[in-house]
Amino acid sequence: RYVLVGAITVGSFSFYISAIRQLQNSLNRFFNRSSRIYEDGLYMVDIYKFMDLPKKIVSGKEKLSVRGGAPNILFKDLSFKYPGRNEVVIDNLNLEIKPGEHLAIVGENGAGKTTLIKLLMRFYDASTGDILVGGVPIKNVDLDDWYKRVGVLFQEFNSYFWTLYPAYFE
Repeated sequence: RYVLVGAITVGSFSFYISAIRQLQNSLNRFFNRSSRIYEDGLYMVDIYKFMDLPKKIVSGKEKLSVRGGAPNILFKDLSFKYPGRNEVVIDNLNLEIKPGEHLAIVGENGAGKTTLIKLLMRFYDASTGDILVGGVPIKNVDLDDWYKRVGVLFQEFNSYFWTLYPAYFE
């Protein structure tokens, strides 16, 4: 109406409409980002609660000897079942891995291969039996010292398969 009666020019009208739209978009982005910050804060509360949980795996005090290379690893009468589960995943395992020895752990899904490695990495403690590293029970080994000496790469074949061959399935 103001443009029609000549109170403002078409250019001024266009400028005002553009300014109003920019203000509207800016407010929209501001409230969307504020909402996301609030939601992220809720997730952070859960993360802090998780981080404050008491540790179930307690580090030992003993450091491994740096002389002599890789240690001998002995699984002695090792058994394990997951907390809250009845079935035993590993039952009375006895296995020795000598320094420099190569070992392949092969078996069906659910046979306990990954669980065995997680026990060796001290992600879990055995239900019964022990793992000896260089003759020292793994529960007595300092975790930071142990983690400096070992590493593991868990495999998920589906992830690698899709990464390598995505065009095959299109």
